[in-house]
Amino acid sequence: MIEDMRIICAWCKKDMGLRADPDDQRTSHGICQSCRKHLEASTEGIPLREFLDSLNVPVTLVDVDHRVVYANRAAEDVLKKPLAAIERNVTGRVFECDDSYRPEGCGRAPACSACALWNAVTRCHQSGQAEEGLVATLTQRNDDGTSSVAMRISTARVDDLVVLRIDELPG
Repeated sequence: MIEDMRIICAWCKKDMGLRADPDDQRTSHGICQSCRKHLEASTEGIPLREFLDSLNVPVTLVDVDHRVVYANRAAEDVLKKPLAAIERNVTGRVFECDDSYRPEGCGRAPACSACALWNAVTRCHQSGQAEEGLVATLTQRNDDGTSSVAMRISTARVDDLVVLRIDELPG
C-alpha cells in the first residue's frame, strides 16, 4: 500500500500538499511557485545578494574552506550579527563555536571531527548530496561563558558553494 507523501518547499518550507503518485514516492521536497520565480529570476541577472535577501529563510553560502561567502538578511537577523561579522568567517566563528577559538582553529580542534555542522558542509561539498533537517550541537560562546546549543540545518550544493540553511536556532 502506497501512502500519500507530504511535499514541502525545500527553500521556504511551505506545505505544497500531498502526492500519491507511486513514481514520485521518493520525492519529499520540491520548490514552490514563489521560490521558483526567485530562482528563475536569479539566473536572469538579479544580483546574488538581492536574490538571497529576497528569501525569507536564513541562508549562507559556504566555500570549500568553510568560509561564509554570502549571507542574507534573514541570517543576519537570526544570528544577531552584522554581515561584516558573518561573511569571510569560518562557520564555527559565525555560530560562536567555542572550539573555533582554540589555537588549532575551526575544523582542526579535536572536537571538530564530530561536529555535525562541519561534517555536513564537508559531505555536501564532496558528494553534492543535499541534506535536510540535520541536528548540529556545539558549545557556543556567550556572555555567561559557554553553553551547549542544538540547531537544525540543511545543506545543498550549488556549483562550488554549499547553501547552508538555518532551519532552527534557539533563542
